[in-house]
Amino acid sequence: MVMRHGSGPLRATDESKTEPVGSLSADVEKMSLSHSDNKPRLGCYFCNDVVAPVDSTTNRTLDQQCTVTRPGLAPIASALAVELFVGILHHPLGISAEAEFGNSLDSGSSEQPLGILPHQIRGALSQFSQMILVGHSSNSCTACCPTVVAEYRKRGLDFVLQAINHPTYLEDLTGLTELMKSANTFELDWDDATDNDNDFVEI
Repeated sequence: MVMRHGSGPLRATDESKTEPVGSLSADVEKMSLSHSDNKPRLGCYFCNDVVAPVDSTTNRTLDQQCTVTRPGLAPIASALAVELFVGILHHPLGISAEAEFGNSLDSGSSEQPLGILPHQIRGALSQFSQMILVGHSSNSCTACCPTVVAEYRKRGLDFVLQAINHPTYLEDLTGLTELMKSANTFELDWDDATDNDNDFVEI
């Protein structure tokens, strides 16, 4: 997977301003899951994840380490990442550019000289295939949600150290802990009654 991150929880119009911000509360008020035009901003790598970042290599067998991959995949991913980066540099909206798909050029919505600017490129070498996907920001993201960014801007290195030394801290801060608890306690009522075969229709 190769992806570009969104512009962050600060609104694009506020990020471009150079004047200093008076207080942390003013910064928090500017944070949002959408751009100034109310369109959802692009998410980061952790926006679609439901756990905090963890060590994915220590005490794991070779086949369980997420960094183990096909030998030719590194240069392929690197090349796609370079193309995404150059596309961002040449796009008028820069990092705030919306995600574009393969049919964007056909519809005339994109006239960039380098073509479309996707959000995520996911591929499978086993099938030599690629897909273009988009994922929007999450208000429970352990990396870029307004809560995490505000806490980092407030506490700085102390916040980073606490996140490193306490693996569940980010999950507690963003509400993922409560979300997972509620998912575990969710119960479904199953109807085990046998239906009459006459209720089914063959197609």
